[in-house]
Amino acid sequence: HNFMAWLVVQNRLLTQDRLQKMRIMSNNVCFFCGEEEETLNHLFFKCQYSKRCYMLLKAKIQMQILEEDVVLWWLKRRMRPFEKKQILAMVVVGLMYHLWWSRNRCRVDKLLIRPEVFIQKLYVETVSRLKKFLNIESEKYRCLNRG
Repeated sequence: HNFMAWLVVQNRLLTQDRLQKMRIMSNNVCFFCGEEEETLNHLFFKCQYSKRCYMLLKAKIQMQILEEDVVLWWLKRRMRPFEKKQILAMVVVGLMYHLWWSRNRCRVDKLLIRPEVFIQKLYVETVSRLKKFLNIESEKYRCLNRG
């Protein structure tokens, strides 16, 4: 997840517009909506499919995460309290990863996953990862308190 997020922040994710500039692809239409050019911002923030996923996730976790500019979001994220920042990063990076995975699935298998199913899958995975993270953190603090 983190590597894919790094690619997004560096604007190195191989979206259709980048592939077209490299002359690898001639078509540059979003696989989700089929209406607009697939760019980084469109894929993660402007596309109706992505917006619906963000909206469902925000409602499920009751946390403000929607920003249009990934780089600005990344910088703002660094200024939040540590624990909340890590949880928010885990959720947003997971969402971005799963949007990219769904986009590739749509591209290869011609199968578009309903946003409700998408968010439920993401939620279950994120809760599982968060539980592991919290257990690791509590183990670390227990070791520090013994010394």
